[in-house]
Amino acid sequence: MAAQTVRYGIIGYGRFAERRIAPSLMTCQHSRLVAIQKRDVEAARRKAEEAGIPKAYSSVEELVADPEIDAVFIASANALHYEQTLIAARAGKHVLVEKPMAVSAAQCEEMIRACRSAGVKLGVGHNMRYTNAVRWLRQLVRSGELGRVASVEALFHIVADPRLRTWVFDGKVAGGGAFADLGVHLVDAVRFVLGEDLQQIRALFRKEQQGGEVEIGVSVLAATESGALARFDTWFELPFRTELVLYGTRKAAGIVRFDAPERAGLVFEDDGDGKRVLRELPSSDPYREEIDRFSLAILGDVEPDIPGEEGLANQRILDAVYNVGVEV
Repeated sequence: MAAQTVRYGIIGYGRFAERRIAPSLMTCQHSRLVAIQKRDVEAARRKAEEAGIPKAYSSVEELVADPEIDAVFIASANALHYEQTLIAARAGKHVLVEKPMAVSAAQCEEMIRACRSAGVKLGVGHNMRYTNAVRWLRQLVRSGELGRVASVEALFHIVADPRLRTWVFDGKVAGGGAFADLGVHLVDAVRFVLGEDLQQIRALFRKEQQGGEVEIGVSVLAATESGALARFDTWFELPFRTELVLYGTRKAAGIVRFDAPERAGLVFEDDGDGKRVLRELPSSDPYREEIDRFSLAILGDVEPDIPGEEGLANQRILDAVYNVGVEV
């Protein structure tokens, strides 16, 4: 390993990896992108040449066999995360895997065991933890300014285009629909902001059509360990909207736009008069920080910020949602 630099290969170089992960990785301080993997080798070589990436592979096995790669970023379809993590771990590569970590808690547990046995780090890409907005809200909770948080509302809406990611509508590949794709972001953000887990899960699903394979909309109700009620709403057919609002006994505060590399976070505080005072937080690149902090964990031989156990905790909530959900 080059001093103070972790060399990465991206597994599953699709639209998301090309538009989000690779550009951020190329601006990292402690991380360097040296290879990508895509099933179509000619397409992989073309994409690598266009982006100035040194190497391209068609199989995961070939990529992890490269001695010049220290870690992999797994950005493939959800159902592939489990097997590809095991392959990388056996090859001695550290693993940063996209959310959701897998398609079942049992798979997550095996991924954790495999990486621990191989002596490699395992991190999960819950990038919202690195946004300025989520960090601001977490600090507000810790300061006690909100009082006791009694109610939480979290929503994530998009119009999902099946032409861009066909696999998100395939339950066997995605592990679910709107909640697996979008709700996992909200679940992790709420757990991170409050420092509490979720329990007593209830869920209502709306599917695309009678007998449809995955849900296009879902409302989930849960309780936090301290007794707050949390409601999650995710949709694949509504105009883009993100929101996370905490209602405390002293005041309310929340996020109405999560910051991403191209935009700032938009947050508000409400002292009880019902008026939201909106303000923007400086923009950041959560993907870059996510990758670089994982690299620092490798270089310093310390636990990653978001280890496999956190991905497992989120997956257990996803499993519960799909186990108790009722179609309407």
